[in-house]
Amino acid sequence: MKRLLLLLPLLSALCAVPFGTGCATYSAYKCPDPIGEIVRQDCDDYRIRYESLKAKLSIQIGSLKIGGGVEEKKLRDPSELVQVMLHQMLTLCHDYNACRISNDEYRRRREEADRTFTGVMALLEQLKTPDLDSQARKDLLDELFALLRGRPKAAPTAKPQKPKKYKITDGAFRSAWGHWYQSKFQPPQPPPPAKGVPFVMEVNPYYQRDKLKHFFVYFWGDMEDDDQLVVGKDLICEVKNRKGKPEGSATCRTEGQLSGTRFKARYIPGATGRPFDLGVLDLDPNIPTKNAWLAFQPDPVRVDPIKRERPWLIVHTIAKKKPFASARCWIDEKPVKAGTSSALKALRHTKRNSATKLTRFAIPLPYVLNYPGAKSADESLAEHAGNWRCKVSFDGEPAIEVRFTVKKDGTIEPHPDQKGRPGDAASPWWLIETRFIRGST
Repeated sequence: MKRLLLLLPLLSALCAVPFGTGCATYSAYKCPDPIGEIVRQDCDDYRIRYESLKAKLSIQIGSLKIGGGVEEKKLRDPSELVQVMLHQMLTLCHDYNACRISNDEYRRRREEADRTFTGVMALLEQLKTPDLDSQARKDLLDELFALLRGRPKAAPTAKPQKPKKYKITDGAFRSAWGHWYQSKFQPPQPPPPAKGVPFVMEVNPYYQRDKLKHFFVYFWGDMEDDDQLVVGKDLICEVKNRKGKPEGSATCRTEGQLSGTRFKARYIPGATGRPFDLGVLDLDPNIPTKNAWLAFQPDPVRVDPIKRERPWLIVHTIAKKKPFASARCWIDEKPVKAGTSSALKALRHTKRNSATKLTRFAIPLPYVLNYPGAKSADESLAEHAGNWRCKVSFDGEPAIEVRFTVKKDGTIEPHPDQKGRPGDAASPWWLIETRFIRGST
């Protein structure tokens, strides 16, 4: 009996540990159903804990009033708030010991109080940081008093957001005439014409006083600087390969040797010397106006690594003065918008032939295709699959209508003349259906 009496003070000391549960054999109590067995708590532990917190808060707030650089009127006395928290915990403890709440309810509310207590202590430590500016200190104090009141810090009232301004990151494509051959979204390509023979992409004639002075032929594919392009019977054009790129050009100076607009052409690779028939080159400047294209370009162009590509609508017109070009598009008759506007504007920078007045415009579409694993703030073209129709206007007057289909993966349904068969159109751009219109909607 004497030994038991000696152990009682030790057991009482162990039970005084805040929120301890090591004394269940000493203070276990059987409550009536449905509460069941509980482990009674020493409620004075809460009183000690919160009185200590109140003292620390008073010291910290007092130091801020003296030299913290915070307006005194913003520093409220935390004593009353801590007293409320203490009263709540004492009531909780007494209700638990009196079998008025279950173990689960007591544990839940006690853990909530623990998190608040720990949060307040952490904020007090942050307030001790010597190099805090006044705004940072104010934010910490606001959060501290919000915790003491038992609710999270109120979020600042959100200001009305203005509509996001639509922006195109075009980069090098501003010239509106560059080709890019590494696109992950290229159209089907026909078989190569022959080994060492490139595809003809386009012809750019230069007329002066209605006479053909010279023209350029742009190629795509394998070619060398010692290759030859022969136009007509014997006009030999200088071939230049663009180093490191699957492209090149030929400069043809007619010197009055040619008349008309259609000429047969032969390509002679320097490696073999065997000529290959390229068919007919048509130098009528109106030819490009009959076709429209979709060109995928990196977005932005000057970036490494490339994470996404944007489709551009490429159209041509012949005009004495460079007009303003724009487009309106519909997907299954639902309008397409760039930000808040339905008018898709062409870039101000264009490719223009001063002699023929042939002008190329590039109009960016408001959606992109991301590479696998990449993300973008812009909407994905794959989310806008369907039958597209775009009306292109010059100086506000409808002039061209184009149609194409975007598949569910965001790529384009190939044009009948670009299915990848021998003789089909060969280009890194997508050929799309085009027709001339006059004032239609």
